[in-house]
Amino acid sequence: MTDAPTNRIPSCRRRPPPLAFVPRAALLALLLLPIAVHAQTCASPAPCDDGWKVAAAETVGLDPAALCALTPRFDAWKDADIHAVLVIRHDTLVFEHDFTGPDENWGRLLGTVTFSSNVIHDLRSITKSVTSLVLGIAIDRGWIPGVDTPVLSLLPAYASLHSPELDRITLAHLLTMSRGLKWDEITPYSDPDDSEIQMDFAVDPYRYVLTRKVDTPPGQV
Repeated sequence: MTDAPTNRIPSCRRRPPPLAFVPRAALLALLLLPIAVHAQTCASPAPCDDGWKVAAAETVGLDPAALCALTPRFDAWKDADIHAVLVIRHDTLVFEHDFTGPDENWGRLLGTVTFSSNVIHDLRSITKSVTSLVLGIAIDRGWIPGVDTPVLSLLPAYASLHSPELDRITLAHLLTMSRGLKWDEITPYSDPDDSEIQMDFAVDPYRYVLTRKVDTPPGQV
């Protein structure tokens, strides 16, 4: 899902990755796809003043024909509703293709959207995958002990919220969406009682989440 097509960021502004997981993840996604290689070429991504290095695919050891084969494959896969495909290797962007398709924003249908690097995307559940990758890197580098670490032990600014119930919630519970806190997203986004809407508009979204009532023991839902 995205914000409305008229809500755009400055032209040609891709966001550089904060950690090195993005190039590896993008390459892994490419390698896992059974691609039929076509004898065709694609232009290299346009250079922008946005922090990304760009280059031709062959300069980083990738076959441009294999990358080009992604475009018709995803064009034909309408149910996937893919907005864009970017391939990064060795911290260099070597392929970028945007698609056109239906989209929505907070449940409001936007019609057919022509996606581009200028269209803001509402990532939603994609963020869970990114969070898991970042946490895995943090654990591997020794910045966080592990997934069984209590959440509040990492948030000293919220020490006043300590309670026996909250102290049992770990990173693993957050990753598996089983923290046990009362949460309502069944209510439509148009309703101010929706928990996500309340969180997004809260002065302190973290405190809002951490002060929800413990509905079930962590790990059971």
